[in-house]
Amino acid sequence: MRKPSIQICNERFLTTFGVDRILLLAARHFEAMGADIQFSCLRFAPDLLAAYTGKISTITMRPGSSMQEIERQALSGLLERWMEHKPDVLLIGGWPYFEAAARAQAFGIASIFIDAGAVPHDGMPPQLISVQQEVRRLRRLYLPDIGQVLPISDFIRTTQTIPDRHRSDNVQTVLLGSDHLEAQQTLIQGENRSLSLFDSETERSIPSLLVLGRYESEGYKNSTAAVEVVRMLRDRLRRRIKLFVLGTQLPNGLGSDVVALGFPSDAELTEIMRRCDLGLSMSLWEGFNLPFVEMQQLGVPVLAFNLGAHPEVTADPWFLCADPSDMARKAGMVLSGGTPTRAARKLADFAGRLPWSTTLDAWWSAVKRAADAHKPKPHPWRCRLVLIDVTNSCRDTANSGVVRVSRQLGRQLTEDPRLTAIFVIWDSAAQDYRLAPVDSHLSSFGGPQCVESRMAQGCPPEEAISRLLGAQAVDNPLPPVLLISEVVLDGSFGRRADWARGRELVITAIGYDLIPWYRPELCAADVVAGFRTYAPVLLSCDLVIAISQATADALARLGKEIDSPCRNVETVWLPAELGHGRPTRTEHKDLSGTIRILCVSTLEPRKNHARLIDAFKRFLQAHPKVDARLILIGNRYAGAAEVEETVTAAIQSGVPMEWHGAVSDDVLIEQYQRAHFTVYPSLIEGFGMPIMESLWMGKPCLCSNAAVMGELAAEGGCLAVDVTDVAAISEGLARITFDRDYYCRLLDEISERPLQTWKSYAQSVSKHLGRLANPYC
Repeated sequence: MRKPSIQICNERFLTTFGVDRILLLAARHFEAMGADIQFSCLRFAPDLLAAYTGKISTITMRPGSSMQEIERQALSGLLERWMEHKPDVLLIGGWPYFEAAARAQAFGIASIFIDAGAVPHDGMPPQLISVQQEVRRLRRLYLPDIGQVLPISDFIRTTQTIPDRHRSDNVQTVLLGSDHLEAQQTLIQGENRSLSLFDSETERSIPSLLVLGRYESEGYKNSTAAVEVVRMLRDRLRRRIKLFVLGTQLPNGLGSDVVALGFPSDAELTEIMRRCDLGLSMSLWEGFNLPFVEMQQLGVPVLAFNLGAHPEVTADPWFLCADPSDMARKAGMVLSGGTPTRAARKLADFAGRLPWSTTLDAWWSAVKRAADAHKPKPHPWRCRLVLIDVTNSCRDTANSGVVRVSRQLGRQLTEDPRLTAIFVIWDSAAQDYRLAPVDSHLSSFGGPQCVESRMAQGCPPEEAISRLLGAQAVDNPLPPVLLISEVVLDGSFGRRADWARGRELVITAIGYDLIPWYRPELCAADVVAGFRTYAPVLLSCDLVIAISQATADALARLGKEIDSPCRNVETVWLPAELGHGRPTRTEHKDLSGTIRILCVSTLEPRKNHARLIDAFKRFLQAHPKVDARLILIGNRYAGAAEVEETVTAAIQSGVPMEWHGAVSDDVLIEQYQRAHFTVYPSLIEGFGMPIMESLWMGKPCLCSNAAVMGELAAEGGCLAVDVTDVAAISEGLARITFDRDYYCRLLDEISERPLQTWKSYAQSVSKHLGRLANPYC
């Protein structure tokens, strides 16, 4: 039968106490049961893991990394190794391996967390409090998705494990053992002289007390309170008391009657405990308290406060104290031979009550069951999380080209079963992403609804995205994607990218055009300024999905010019679909009655409205009997008041024109239906969406013969002219209006031309998102 492979992960393996110790004990037991053991950590003592040379991998931390970044780096390191060799079971002791344990099942790896709890913050310095707060946050994010959690006491189970996990399934309390120091004299041989120091400081007639756990001057260990207890005890007994502490710090107030023993080996500590008269545990919180049970295992009385897991692991409740005064009183009774008979008998019987063999067998059973039951899964990318940046679309009351793409693409991606699409907005004040509000303008013009994610319900807004990133795709190893579906001109694109990089998201952006870079004279000054910060960051994205080959070529050109080649560019042409249903087919008919010529375009200089109006006037002058009307639909453009003034002046002078501003899709569709044909005189575009929407609605389009618009026109249904020439535009209007055969030919070309839908466009985008490389591997 194949040996199960177990990877044991912890921040460190440096000492022989705490989580380091219990995981090392587990490793030795599992190995004895026939398992293959591997270790992963940030750092370790070579002599402590000497028996596992060649089976230890360390995580290299980037300088200055935050705790969250280190957690991600730990995951990255494990994923890289799992691609070549994956264990059957991942056993963790806590940070920085929470996320790895949550995602392990995506690789067919069972995950188990031995939960020793997160310590309280009381009395900690600010820098340590922030560390513990981050540990608490990570626990809440990832415990729900870890396979099994084995808390080391019912106290931990009820106060932390279940509240953080939100359920009790696959949670089993396994108390630690008490006979480690006797059964296994040492895990590491050292040169410590703690025992000889203890012997030289003890006198047969003076009681010796040991403060359990390493002495700490602040924090929940409450070590300094031992001085108060000893003072009260000396007053009570009227005799000297010798106090020993572990570590190198010495508490003030007891003079030469307090001795720091340094860091004894296991063997030395066992003998020191055995020779002491009494142990004191001053801690104000304990998830188990190993030294407490280890000293009781030796038959030596230990006093502790009645809190945490102490009631579960004390020899008798009498040894639990209400406060320092009560502890001093009971210590006096112990040292005077006044321990109650029942408590003394229970202490004598404590040896063997919590054998490590029981603990290790329970852990082994959990590991074995997990290894046997957890079967590898296929790894479809159906669960890949995509955060779609819709910052502008949430507040824009109009529906210009970029915002239309953002809304329609977002709507389709939410319906793609291969992705989990979540809409986000950039919070400039917090320099962070937030979930898009459910009552925003994103849903306007047929855009998607923002639905609050189940995983983010009930958590503060500032934690919602982190929870989603932590909880998503635990059955899929592919990293999340940040999709920038808009153009970012407020100078924050770099910070948004840094946010994503810090969380190791893949960054994808829709590449529209580079007009503000190469033709700044056609754009507002603030747009040009904003684009100078936007374009270089765009080139740094992991993938840019260009809306046309012209845009892809412009990106390549810019990358060479600024010596920053675009990493990965794919071209996906925008669709033609407007509204819902199938493309409209316009039947052949005479152009009689009022000829309605529709132009859909924002009122900005490059859209060339001034030449269009001049050409329309020229057309009317050349054909005074024609009944024609030019209908303009499009929002005004900030920084281009002169275009609006030109339009308004023409209307006021009696030119048969209408300007409807920004309209709903229903109104826009109605105007397309009433039009005989459309005109789109834009000088330069990344694509030219109104051209394709006109064809979708079954209407021929008069447009530019240059660049991408000429490419769109070449496939049929369009008359392409030089839109810088007023005469050429005027002649084009006349040709479509008066040449019935030509008009019918354009209608036939439209009906024969394949037109892409928003669904097919989104499917192509989704396919590229699914193929994005995993930066972890």
